[in-house]
Amino acid sequence: MDSFLHNLDWVLPFRNDFLTVVFKTLTLFGEANLILMVLGICFWCGNRHLATRLAIIVLVTGLLNWFLKDLWQDPRPDVKYSLNLTAKPSFGAPSGHTQFAAVMWFWLAHEIGKRWAWITAGLLVAGVGLSRLYLGRHDVEDVLVGLALAAVTGLLYRWTLTPRFDRWRALPAVLQIGLTALGLALIYYFWPVAVIEETILALGGFLIGWLAGVAWWNRRHQECHRISAGRTVGAALVGVTVLWVVMTGLRPLLVALQIPRTPALITGGLVVGAVVTGLVPRLLALADLMRQTAAPPPQACKRHAQTR
Repeated sequence: MDSFLHNLDWVLPFRNDFLTVVFKTLTLFGEANLILMVLGICFWCGNRHLATRLAIIVLVTGLLNWFLKDLWQDPRPDVKYSLNLTAKPSFGAPSGHTQFAAVMWFWLAHEIGKRWAWITAGLLVAGVGLSRLYLGRHDVEDVLVGLALAAVTGLLYRWTLTPRFDRWRALPAVLQIGLTALGLALIYYFWPVAVIEETILALGGFLIGWLAGVAWWNRRHQECHRISAGRTVGAALVGVTVLWVVMTGLRPLLVALQIPRTPALITGGLVVGAVVTGLVPRLLALADLMRQTAAPPPQACKRHAQTR
């Protein structure tokens, strides 16, 4: 049993040029950057309440994943199995790509509520999990633990959307964001290693920035809606382009300002989150790629969340 969970010798006979391309493509569906783009598109071109629920569960599961990686410090498979020698060194269990993919795509399927969505999500998650084995970046145990944690995260988050937590949702946005920031600060204080991975700090800032942008739209009592299929595609392309430009230019700017590492990473994440939920929707409305209208009453939004 131990050999099955940790030995990747069985993968080697299956490797060929075609499958390597296939699995390198599939593994992208568990990549943080692609998931970030999908979250943005869901917010701009779909339903911002759905996108916010999706963003929260993805960011929370990401923090959980990296916390447990640094706590357990489980080694990755031997480098001789790896087809990605340029990847940054990190610990193995749980598999981040697998956990991210399972939470992201299964929760999206849950929101859509259609059989085709569940089938598509299952295929994507299976593909990502197998890709991590094929590429030699994780063993079977890493992938299974990632799937288990994704299931636990999903069930717990589904529980928080019940009426039991209505008091939290009724709190003023400023207080919600402040308490969230305090919780992230406590996690940072109790992190199991001294030097925290850059992505983790950026994720925390991104969550605060995202919530701040959502609070801004809620305060204005406005929504952005699709106009036509063509303009929706244009909105997605413009949004992704703006986000890419911001993400590309932000790091050099923060370096030039000589901001210390930790504040710079948190600030960068905060700015990107605010751009996704605040700036980009406004630009799309000004460019007439989306229509800005009055938001539905808060009670309607609340009922929608409870039916999911």
